[in-house]
Amino acid sequence: KVCGYDTENTKRGIVFSLPITVVKTLEESPQISLGDLLFEPTEVKRFFLSVPAGATWMDVTVKDTRDDTEDSSSRLMVLHTVQLLQHAAYRDAECQKYFQLTPNDTKVSSIRVHS
Repeated sequence: KVCGYDTENTKRGIVFSLPITVVKTLEESPQISLGDLLFEPTEVKRFFLSVPAGATWMDVTVKDTRDDTEDSSSRLMVLHTVQLLQHAAYRDAECQKYFQLTPNDTKVSSIRVHS
């Protein structure tokens, strides 16, 4: 993080701080599997991908791997994607999809991308 100090009064300590975030994308590949992910209620997981040259769409497959003998209740999953495009607002390349999943259920969603 970057910290700002008052040079006239250094005893004040840190006046402000700015967090620095480094984003590393997953390795570029025609097909990416994130494996089994476990979610707690309201938990957010973020993954960063590069769009391969020439790509115009991506298909996202979400599968509920729970066994219906242990729990048959449905789960609401939200897929929120944002592609960072130069000189464009987030909303221009943002997509939000909602999936109501039951055990062993699979949903596929196609999302437009820009390469």
